[in-house]
Amino acid sequence: MEQLVFFLDNVANEDMPCIYFKSKIFIYPSVYEGFGIPIIEALYTRTPVIASNTSSLPEAAGNGAHYVNPNDVSEIADAIIRLLTNKDYYTQLINNGFAYVQKFKSELLSNQLFSLYNSTIIKK
Repeated sequence: MEQLVFFLDNVANEDMPCIYFKSKIFIYPSVYEGFGIPIIEALYTRTPVIASNTSSLPEAAGNGAHYVNPNDVSEIADAIIRLLTNKDYYTQLINNGFAYVQKFKSELLSNQLFSLYNSTIIKK
């Protein structure tokens, strides 16, 4: 029988894009998270995301993820089944996620940070 779920430890950063691209779904049921960089990485690779509806994860994924209660195993299972059986919803999450994650591009963030710095400097 084919193994459907893999639990990976200590994956090198340079290997992560390949893992995201090969994944059907990225599931991140974190209870507490600082920001959610792995979710942003998954969205950039057009991998649909199932994430916790807690902490900062809704901000990290916007409308590009299916949110679940991280403590409800049946809710997580239902989300997996929905993504794997509903092609339209699967595609919608991919498209929404990729569009949403564009706001995290380095150039855009750099420009926003520069504008913020400029707006805080008192001009004489």
